[in-house]
Amino acid sequence: MTGANKKVSLMKTMIAVAALAAASAIAAPALAQSALGPISGYANLGYAYTHSDPINLSAVEGRLGARTTYLGVEGQGNIGVTDDTDSGVKVKLRHEFSGYAVGFLPIKDTGAELFARVGYGNSAFTAKAAGVTVKDSFDSWNFGGGAQYFFNHGPNGVRADYTRHEFTDNGAGHADVWSISYVRKFGGQ
Repeated sequence: MTGANKKVSLMKTMIAVAALAAASAIAAPALAQSALGPISGYANLGYAYTHSDPINLSAVEGRLGARTTYLGVEGQGNIGVTDDTDSGVKVKLRHEFSGYAVGFLPIKDTGAELFARVGYGNSAFTAKAAGVTVKDSFDSWNFGGGAQYFFNHGPNGVRADYTRHEFTDNGAGHADVWSISYVRKFGGQ
């Protein structure tokens, strides 16, 4: 095979691979939707209580997510609303942002479902003592679960969950977060 023929053959192969990739990209969402169920969205707004011995903090919490019947992804943001003091140091959560993969288990004909989630986040804090203010943030691997219930199988519901934050920074420890929120589903389900 000559050099020109090799180039033409390589070009034909690349065109075929590109066409196959394009067809796969177009078909994948339709196949995923038929295999996993309809895709819908949801939003949460609620209250979160954080305990990281000896500090206890509160936050307003919001989430946005997309899901099928059993799998989803969600983004979460918290804004601190209270502070706590330990040994003369006042600590407040400024904000927390995280993303999660979520698995759902609907409980047949009840409007309720269980879920488990795992993700990664960043929490930013302010600490004040003796007129000195220090701001710092910590990354964490987060995991937990809970339950939610939709009134009359409709789009409105309530969600309660627990999430453990394992901070990755050396010696930063962990935090336990309990939350309760209003849930609103939209589209698909």
